Amino acid sequence: MKKIILIIISLFFLTGCADYTELENLGITSSLFIEYDGEYKITSEIYKDEEMEYVHSSGSTIAEAISNFNYKSKSDIYLSHLNAVIIDSQVEIKDIIYYFLRNPKVNTNFFLVTTDNDDFYDKDENIGLKIKNICSRLKRKDFFQMTKDYLNEYSDITLPFLDKKLSMDEVNIYDGDKVKDTLSSKDTLIYSILTNKSSNETLKFMIDDKLIVLSVNQIIKNIKVDKNIQIDINIEMAIEEKDDSIKDSTVKDITYLESIVNNYMNDYINDFIKKIKEEKTDILGLDTLINNKYKSVDKHFYEYDFDINTKVNINKKGQLLK
Repeated sequence: MKKIILIIISLFFLTGCADYTELENLGITSSLFIEYDGEYKITSEIYKDEEMEYVHSSGSTIAEAISNFNYKSKSDIYLSHLNAVIIDSQVEIKDIIYYFLRNPKVNTNFFLVTTDNDDFYDKDENIGLKIKNICSRLKRKDFFQMTKDYLNEYSDITLPFLDKKLSMDEVNIYDGDKVKDTLSSKDTLIYSILTNKSSNETLKFMIDDKLIVLSVNQIIKNIKVDKNIQIDINIEMAIEEKDDSIKDSTVKDITYLESIVNNYMNDYINDFIKKIKEEKTDILGLDTLINNKYKSVDKHFYEYDFDINTKVNINKKGQLLK
């Protein structure tokens, strides 16, 4: 027994240190901003001594640009805690995928977002962590999940769009490696509802010319391919804000609100489906469902008619209704 303990202890002293780096020499990278204009220009957001440091580099490839960081930074670039990669519209998705999937020192649970703004870093705020927190809360797909969609020949991908206010209430639609279109904030909300089981989204509605704000608590949906594509979706909501004149104290009041909101949601989803059919962009993975059923896609999703059935439930948890 003692021999076994001695052997285990000796392993700690005999372990090689070829890849060892002093902790104080590590530049823990929270985010990378990648631009392309004939060459790759990369900004690394590094968390060092409780402050944010920014290092710029460039190269003919992403690998070369990141390698060049070591000649410009006081620290060794450390990508294992990467929170976000931000790209402009000129960067092709395949270049991002090939580099980050092949690099064993990079995690694959960071979030990939796109932007048309090059002035969003702030020394007083960890932007990479902020992006990760927002994307996690909104249940956006991380890099690994997005890559699976990219490699699926029957689906198109979306990436959160980072605007000048550091908001991400819109998404960019990609056709292959390039940006094809941008979903409006309303369409992004519907897209999120159709692709998530639960959501922290809030939606605004006008009922009798009065404003009501509802949050989405739970989503139960079923998408079935037959002669038509049928989408059945139950949405549980809760009242976040409302005009004082909107009544919600009785079962009759809630039933009335549910009927109005249900009509809104049905119209929103139908408008969204019409949009993606016209643009022939399969961000819902509908052709994958068709292929799974028929073992081929002789007829694409945009050639189908759709039956949309919505049911909205407004939850008054903890309150008694008359």
